[in-house]
Amino acid sequence: MSKRTPMQSKLLKLLYPAETPFVSDKDCAEYEKYYKHSIEPTSEVLNLDFVYPTSLGIEVEIETVSPIKTFLAPYWKAVEDGSLRNHGLELVSIPLKPNQVNRALMLLDTFYTAQKKAEFSHRCSIHVHLGVGELTMDQIEALITLYLTIEEALFVTLFPERRGNTFCFPLKDTDLRANFIHKSGNLIEEICKYSALNLYHLRDYNTLEFRHHGGTKNIKELQYWLRILCELYNSALKYSKEDILTELNLLSTTSAYVNYMNKMVPSFHPEVNR
Repeated sequence: MSKRTPMQSKLLKLLYPAETPFVSDKDCAEYEKYYKHSIEPTSEVLNLDFVYPTSLGIEVEIETVSPIKTFLAPYWKAVEDGSLRNHGLELVSIPLKPNQVNRALMLLDTFYTAQKKAEFSHRCSIHVHLGVGELTMDQIEALITLYLTIEEALFVTLFPERRGNTFCFPLKDTDLRANFIHKSGNLIEEICKYSALNLYHLRDYNTLEFRHHGGTKNIKELQYWLRILCELYNSALKYSKEDILTELNLLSTTSAYVNYMNKMVPSFHPEVNR
C-alpha cells in the first residue's frame, strides 16, 4: 500500500469527531479523490442536477451502531446521545454549503453500508436545518405561512407515523397568535421548540428546523425530503405572505389545492418519489 500523503493523513485525523465546523472546498475535493470509490455508487441514485438554494444542516439519530470505525469526516461528526439505545449515535453534519449537500449524503450512505445492523426506532429521527440567514423577515414569514398551508398534507402522506410524537407535533397545534413572529420582530417563545417546524433556532443558528422525518437508510428518500424543503424556500422568494393567503382563500376544491401544491412544491408527489 502506498504511503499516505499529508492531506490524506490530515483527513483521517478528522474522524470522530470532525475538528472544525467548517470545511473548505479544497479539503473536500481532496477527500473525495481519496474515497471516490466509496461514494461513486451512491451518486448513481441521487439527483445531482438539483441546485440547493441555501445551506443545510442534517442531524441523524440512529441506534444499534457497531464499534467499527466508519469514515464520517469531513462532513459529519458522531455525537453520543443518552436518549438512544444500543450504542446509539447522533450524526451531525457540518453547516453544508449547497455544493456539499450531495457529497454529505454520499458519505452518509457509506456509513449505512458499513453499519448494516444500525436501525431507526421510535426514539430516532432526522432533523433538517434550513438556512434562512439570507432571507428578510418578510420572506421568513412567507416561508412559515406557506409551510402551514401544507403541513397537514405532509403528515398525512409522508409522515403519518410521526403524528402524536411529543417531539414532533404540528405547528398549527401551537398557540401561534401568541408565539409566532411578533409585530415588533421578536421571535417565538420556547413552546415551539419541539414542533414539527421548530422556529426556536432562528434565535441562534438562523435556521428553521424540520423535525418530521422518522429516519431512513434510503438516501434517495432523504434527498427527496431535502428537495421539498428547498422548494418551500424557493417559493418564499417568489411569493409574499399576502400572496399565499390570497391564493389559499381562492381554493375551493381538492383539485385546486393539488394545483396549489404543485405550484409551491413541484416535487411533492410522494407516490412517485419516495
